[in-house]
Amino acid sequence: MKEFKKGKVQEVVEFICSKNYGDTITANELATMLEYDISIEIQRIKFQRKMNQIKKIVLDYGYILKTILGVGYYILKPKQISGHCYHTYILRSQKLLEKSEQVLRNTDVTELSTQRMAEYTDMRNLNRQLIENMSNTINSSNYKSNEEIYNNISD
Repeated sequence: MKEFKKGKVQEVVEFICSKNYGDTITANELATMLEYDISIEIQRIKFQRKMNQIKKIVLDYGYILKTILGVGYYILKPKQISGHCYHTYILRSQKLLEKSEQVLRNTDVTELSTQRMAEYTDMRNLNRQLIENMSNTINSSNYKSNEEIYNNISD
């Protein structure tokens, strides 16, 4: 298995941080820097994993990379970040909680031991609380009440 020097990752991080907000960086360009041949499926998968690590690192420098399928990565502009966070992280979290509730609701609990049933009940109650709290928080937030205004800002 091929080992990567920390120097390659740092080189890519510095390259990304030298770019401007709104720039697009091709996957081929980054793959070449990291010495991956993304035409080979296994190398493409390894490249994507490495890029997920790099995306986390560049967050500390104020850069958010949005994947553009078949192209590469777009560096979000500061004016795009609030909406991106809302749609990508907050609403996704809410959907995951709802999916968790669906899984729990449809779980066959007839053969659970007393202890596992207590665990299940506690998890279901926690999940319901989180859904309710998250929904109430989102709906009562200034962001939610001004979402239409924010979505129509023309700058």
